[in-house]
Amino acid sequence: MKKIKVHKRNEVIRGSDDYSLNAKKAMNAIYYGMQKHRELGTFKHDQITIQFTTLRKLMNLEKDGAYVEVMKEALTELMQPIHLHNYYHPIDEIEYSWYATTFLTDAGFHKR
Repeated sequence: MKKIKVHKRNEVIRGSDDYSLNAKKAMNAIYYGMQKHRELGTFKHDQITIQFTTLRKLMNLEKDGAYVEVMKEALTELMQPIHLHNYYHPIDEIEYSWYATTFLTDAGFHKR
């Protein structure tokens, strides 16, 4: 099995959230997808694509029969606010002592 190393921004690690374990697994899967897109040179800041089977595997849901609902709940949960402390906003170029945002703005599954 290939080892996966996920790098998160310090602001996210220091932030406060009430995300469930499945939501945190989904977050790690999204970070993994972002890193893969960067390696391939196909990264867009506003959108990434992760194969359904990859998300299922990274969330360790291969033996869970209700994996679709678990994934939907986890991704929906990541659209809830997260509070960041000492956050430097790269677009505004402002450092906020407190900043509230969401990890995801939207998510969905589609067939190819």
